Amino acid sequence: MAPSSRDRISVDLRGLKAALYQRAQLLGTSPSDVVRGALASTLSLAPEEGASQWSLRAGKAVGRVRMSLRMTAGQAKALSGAARNAKQSTAAYLCDLADGVPVAVGGADRSQYVSALVASNAELAALSRNLNHLLTLA
Repeated sequence: MAPSSRDRISVDLRGLKAALYQRAQLLGTSPSDVVRGALASTLSLAPEEGASQWSLRAGKAVGRVRMSLRMTAGQAKALSGAARNAKQSTAAYLCDLADGVPVAVGGADRSQYVSALVASNAELAALSRNLNHLLTLA
């Protein structure tokens, strides 16, 4: 069997699982990140040496990563419906929500925003032509 690029070890938490999950939730991170951070601190490693694989991969130009979300069936249905209404994939819709893109946040039809953008670009092009003409007169 080929060796994995991921380093793994199993640890008996001996009753610390609840506290670990509570700390991870408090920090807004995964339990694995909490453990890696504690190990990095204990081993006196620099933060980048003890960084999670997620942040290391995100820092590089990695194409795509898989992400898992836990939600109720109703929430999943609502998310899928909102993405479908925005005429986007669920992943693209979630990325737009995270970035604060008006199409996702406002819930309006994507084609309306595209039309507005095309009209705005046309106005800018006309303004550019007018400025260019004004400069040639001077």
